[in-house]
Amino acid sequence: MYTSQDPNSTCKIIDFTFETLFNSSNSFREMMGSPIYMSPQVISGNKHTEKCDIWSLGIVAYLLFTGKFPYKATTFDELKREISYSRFTYDSFKDIKGISENAKMLLVKMLAFNENERIATNFLIEDPWFQEEINEVKLSEAERNEIYNNLISVKVK
Repeated sequence: MYTSQDPNSTCKIIDFTFETLFNSSNSFREMMGSPIYMSPQVISGNKHTEKCDIWSLGIVAYLLFTGKFPYKATTFDELKREISYSRFTYDSFKDIKGISENAKMLLVKMLAFNENERIATNFLIEDPWFQEEINEVKLSEAERNEIYNNLISVKVK
């Protein structure tokens, strides 16, 4: 969420309605949260772990990098189907302009379909994308405006 409609506005992550204390021996089956951020395991009602949150962060990262969601669905059933069959690879992200190769590889790691292949929380901060210089990637004003306009037009159903 942005604090205003100014393109240079501060971005804030909000909505911790379903937060829970999690440890490595826990797993869940409940489907909670906003469907567009749900991992394939959550949306299908299968057992899932804390790695479902890594998927959700991957969707947030994709949204912040591109200004849009990675899905084309317009209904819940379409969205559920897209998430259930999503297989993100490097080729899924290779045409995204304005982000580094490390950012694309991070998306691949965060959006791995199989939870066992998804990057673990303790390795996330060590990923090269977090280690690279933030100023390495420069967007033109037109690119920033396009992303901003995409973000303000996003409607989550």
